[in-house]
Amino acid sequence: MNHDNHNIPFLVYGNQDSILVYRDWWDKVMVGDSIIKPKGSLEVIIKNSDKIEKLDYEDQFGLEGQ
Repeated sequence: MNHDNHNIPFLVYGNQDSILVYRDWWDKVMVGDSIIKPKGSLEVIIKNSDKIEKLDYEDQFGLEGQ
């Protein structure tokens, strides 16, 4: 959670990488999940031993089909 930026939640992965998390994604990401964000992609893949979730920023921004 970034308190300097109006409490906007971020996923932190790798050494210094982070991405914005939408409220409807909160229940899909747990501590210990693997986070895959291909460079240049608007898709984030969340993996653990029980699931694979694909979260897409295009859907959140209303950009699909543009």
